[in-house]
Amino acid sequence: MKVASRMKVHRFAADSLETTWSDLVLTGRSAAETIDGNLAPQRRALEGYLRQGTLNDFALKHLLVPDARGDVTIYEHPDDVKFDDRFAPVAVVAADLTRSLATRERSAGLRVLEDVRKQWLANHTS
Repeated sequence: MKVASRMKVHRFAADSLETTWSDLVLTGRSAAETIDGNLAPQRRALEGYLRQGTLNDFALKHLLVPDARGDVTIYEHPDDVKFDDRFAPVAVVAADLTRSLATRERSAGLRVLEDVRKQWLANHTS
């Protein structure tokens, strides 16, 4: 089964983005500068993966309220997938950017995914 088909996306309203971001592995618009220096990270919203613990514990700790139009998007991934750095891996950031409605962000994500695919093919085929 593909990881993407097991991914769950949750939206919340946050009291403070500044205190929330440090406990997330940033991705998508929040990590856009990691794949394209011309894309500025989104500071009015936050996208990330849980670094540890459960979604419920995280929401309680950061006083998050479920909100379909909220400023915090948390991608809940399968238990066997873990990210430890400040930012998710480049391919993950790119894949998450492809969900964006903004053309520049979506295009940057698609371009990076194509570059990753080409590099993989060059390294694994003759």
